[in-house]
Amino acid sequence: MKIESEPSPASNLDLDSRLLYAAYARMPLNLGLAVAMAPVGGLLLWQFFPGRAMIAWVLAIWVINGAGAIEYRAFKRAAPQGADLALWRRIFIAQAVAAALGWALGPTLLLWQSTGAGTVLLVSALFAVCVMAMISVAQVKLAMQAFVVAALFPAAISAFMAPGGAEQVTGIVLLIGMALIVAVGGVSADNIRAEVEVQLRLQGILDNAPDAVVALDGEGKITNWNPRAQSLFGWSQQEVLGSTFDDVVELVQPGDGSPSQLTKLMADRGPGSAGRMELLAHHRSGMTIPVEIAVTRSSAGKSQSFTAFVVDITQRKDAQEKLAVFRKVFEASSQCVVIADATGRGLYQNPAHMKAMGYSDEEIAGEQFMRALPRESAEGLERDIRKSLIETGMWGGLLPFQRKDGSQFMSRSGIGSIAGADGKIQYLFNIFTDITEVLVQREELRAAKEEAERANRAKSEFLSSMSHELRTPLNAILGFAQIMDFDDTLGAEQKGRLAEISRGGHHLLKLINEVLDLAKIESGTVTLAPEPVPVGDVIDECWRLLNPLAVARELVVHKKVPAGVLVLADRI
Repeated sequence: MKIESEPSPASNLDLDSRLLYAAYARMPLNLGLAVAMAPVGGLLLWQFFPGRAMIAWVLAIWVINGAGAIEYRAFKRAAPQGADLALWRRIFIAQAVAAALGWALGPTLLLWQSTGAGTVLLVSALFAVCVMAMISVAQVKLAMQAFVVAALFPAAISAFMAPGGAEQVTGIVLLIGMALIVAVGGVSADNIRAEVEVQLRLQGILDNAPDAVVALDGEGKITNWNPRAQSLFGWSQQEVLGSTFDDVVELVQPGDGSPSQLTKLMADRGPGSAGRMELLAHHRSGMTIPVEIAVTRSSAGKSQSFTAFVVDITQRKDAQEKLAVFRKVFEASSQCVVIADATGRGLYQNPAHMKAMGYSDEEIAGEQFMRALPRESAEGLERDIRKSLIETGMWGGLLPFQRKDGSQFMSRSGIGSIAGADGKIQYLFNIFTDITEVLVQREELRAAKEEAERANRAKSEFLSSMSHELRTPLNAILGFAQIMDFDDTLGAEQKGRLAEISRGGHHLLKLINEVLDLAKIESGTVTLAPEPVPVGDVIDECWRLLNPLAVARELVVHKKVPAGVLVLADRI
């Protein structure tokens, strides 16, 4: 009889359904053995029983097993799922009972007339068939037990019905054997069920594992390939089973791009040990994926197997590159950076922090975040900072620090916290700058400003005082000029010179008043009186004051101002 390839169950079947599929998968072998054993048994019993009875018995077994072959092909085509499996389970049990009745047909009819060796052969044949059924049909416990009962009970009844004490003993032996085989078969079926249940759980773990898991035999051929391996490399399990990993996935060393093989990593592993390597793996599409591969070896007697765990480390590599960039930025920064855990114990400092504080990386590791605060102010500052971190997640302001050598400086600090998924603080950090020189410069600028303001006030006071001192003799000059103007004995030329003295004195008086106004401007108390001012009059006044000086130096001053031009201004 041709043995068909076994039907494949769906991955979502429950335990009982998988056991039924396993029982049907063994069915071709069981049918083949039954068809082959039937004529062999007939030949052995030919000399003890009538030939026609032997032929009828063998033909009955063949017919029943032929019906079983038809049933197997129907099951394979149907590939039942869900509620249909209950029907096929009943069909399987019915076929097992029918096969058992076929085997029981001969002994049931012949035991009453057999004696001696013939009886022993019949009973032995039945026991042998039942033991084989106990082993081969154990996946469906009820079918196995029904086969044993259907094969032995009719023969036992037939033996009891036969005359003679020997036949009675044979019936008792058959019943005892039936009970033992059913009991032992039940235990065997339970063990098989438990084993399959464990395998299903392990397979479920593999199917849902976040990493690719590849099982290999001692020759490096793939025996299991979980869904994550399929999505990672692009090959389905059906395509890779029986192939070596190196034939399916090309591995290269990162950096130099030299080829690598998983078999070399497997050869370096001792029993139970695991080694890890970072490699570049080629996806089915040709895309390169950075992976980490760990291989473990298991041994059972002389045979050994391997399990490769493959992790896609693309995100890890990207994160490492970003962290490397951030680290370079921190290390190149002129600002001081220090990072601590949630308890305030130091984890990292950049070179600027090391230079500013004077502590090495080893000295800050595990030390308290706030230990650099001056002792006299540490307690109050630490309390305020922790309160702000809890309430707002950050604190900023001026913070004094004490270096390793005991010297102190003032920093502008920005202290923050990083919370985890549970909302609790996991890390603390401080990014600060030494602003001691800035504060010194500010103090110098403040002092310089105060000094300039004092000098400016002194200048204003001096100008005000000098203006008053200058106006006193000037008023005397103007007064005597006015008195002289009343003298009728003065000639025209003298009168003109006296008028120039008066005009110059009045102009000088205005200038002195303007100096006083300048002091008012600097003090912010000046007042303006805008009015229409004839430009020509102002130019004439200036010309009269400057012309004598110009004549003395033989200079000619020209003035041409259109008449009637006015500007809005304060005349003084």
